Amino acid sequence: MTTDTWNGLRYRVTGRGRPVLLIHGIGRSLSDWDDQHERLSDFYQVWSVDLPGFGASQPPPHGMRLEHLAHLMADFIRGMDIGPVHLGGNSLGGAVAMQLTADHPGLVSSLLLANSAGFGRGVSPVLRLASIPGVGERLLRPSRKGSQRSEHAMYHDPRFATPARVQRGFDLAQRPGGTEAFLDMLRSLGSVAGVKSGWRRALTPRVRATGIPTFIVWGDKDAVLPFRHLKRGARMLRAATHRFPNTGHGPQIEQADEFARLARKFWDGVDQGDSMSFSPESKKPRGLQPFQFGVGSAVITGAASGIGRATAMNLAERGNDLALVDRDKTGLDAVKAELTRQHPGLVITTHEVDLAQPVEFDGLAAAVAAEHHRLSLLINNAGVALNGTVDEISMADLDWVLAINLRAPIAMTKSFLPYLQREHGAHIVNVSSLYGLVAPAGQSAYAASKFGIRGFTLALQSELIPRGIGVSVVHPGGIATNIARNSRTGSLLGNEEAQRRRAQFARFLTMPPERAAAQIVDAVAQRRERVLITRKAVLVDVISRVMPVNHRHYLARQLHKTR
Repeated sequence: MTTDTWNGLRYRVTGRGRPVLLIHGIGRSLSDWDDQHERLSDFYQVWSVDLPGFGASQPPPHGMRLEHLAHLMADFIRGMDIGPVHLGGNSLGGAVAMQLTADHPGLVSSLLLANSAGFGRGVSPVLRLASIPGVGERLLRPSRKGSQRSEHAMYHDPRFATPARVQRGFDLAQRPGGTEAFLDMLRSLGSVAGVKSGWRRALTPRVRATGIPTFIVWGDKDAVLPFRHLKRGARMLRAATHRFPNTGHGPQIEQADEFARLARKFWDGVDQGDSMSFSPESKKPRGLQPFQFGVGSAVITGAASGIGRATAMNLAERGNDLALVDRDKTGLDAVKAELTRQHPGLVITTHEVDLAQPVEFDGLAAAVAAEHHRLSLLINNAGVALNGTVDEISMADLDWVLAINLRAPIAMTKSFLPYLQREHGAHIVNVSSLYGLVAPAGQSAYAASKFGIRGFTLALQSELIPRGIGVSVVHPGGIATNIARNSRTGSLLGNEEAQRRRAQFARFLTMPPERAAAQIVDAVAQRRERVLITRKAVLVDVISRVMPVNHRHYLARQLHKTR
């Protein structure tokens, strides 16, 4: 095993593969994870670390507070360039892992909590007494007998409190500053009444909101944090759980083989995109986990204005790096400038591409991937409108609308898919239209393109969702964008009639693009496969289902009333 230090933190790393970071409990050290290094290193790159102030690590510069420890762990992950990691924590290490997940979700792939602090007030009487000033200092005065008592408190089976472990505990207790760090940490999180509620109640909803896959395990004979906390944790975080029978506070030691088996099964499920269905005895997946924002970059076409621009703004608020694609260089530059000003820490790139022209999509994907090493979200939003009956449009008009609305999303999907497949839980959004639900007169070419992208997306859902990639089709109905101003009418129409139809089209566009973007991003978060935006779209969808043939007569009458 390789043990080294980084910025005052002692760490150990073994194995190769997907990174796993394991965090120990209060007053403990990375040695608590030795058994897991041995069992997991054939499958993962396993990292363990002495928390600041414990083991051989230096104390944090700003005091022993949960947020400070989490911040330093985030710096460690970035410094080692290993994120996102499968994150595991025991006892205090579980609380640090939750804080790290809430504050830096982009660094975490999954969360494994073993007998973790944070799910209730209950804690051992010794720790309650130690929180009292003066009493704690006397209780934690270094002695071999005290170290023996502490080690026995970790396990239900006393055979695990070996002389070597007792000696290691005694050595840690004598380390200068060790007792002070222990008490400072203990008193920031608890009191004589038990674990304080303020930090717990603030933290767990934030962890749950990340949607990061979580698995909680507990020894049912834990003498430090009571076993009843397991059910509370499952409810608070919507987590899968496992009970270790006849096991104490350190199941990674007392049940090392079973712990490693369950950890591998959980992490493999996350990596394969089916972790929502995980339980120790689960047999088949039931769905995808909520999308993890801030992990990987999002690629958005049509990003210079309208829904694309609003979606970029929304995703930036959630911490996503962005690759923005559009033919409008001036608009792209303006969006990038605004995003950079509001979110200086994000990576924002622009890619000037006219999707109506022949495009080397594989080259575009490679160029984006060169600047964004992880791609997790593709939003095929770019679209144009073409008004005219089939005898009013030319084949050039038809080629134009099909190139942008249908061929480009298909080509973007094919070219970016190899990069998306590297990110477990990636997602693709294809924007169709109200006219991907119904096809009124005067929309023959446009409806063909939007029904086409709908059909492509439905097939894509059947192909990719079982492989762990979410896919959504979006049907907006009347969003106030530039689509009417930039639309074309059939080239065989006169100019006056063309202007009248564009003005008529514009009257339908009423919803602000920011509202539409929020619905799209929420749909990604929830893995919704079909999204209807505006009441018009919902109404049209219902009518087309109830009246599969005669709906066109009804819609034609409604359209006539608006003229």
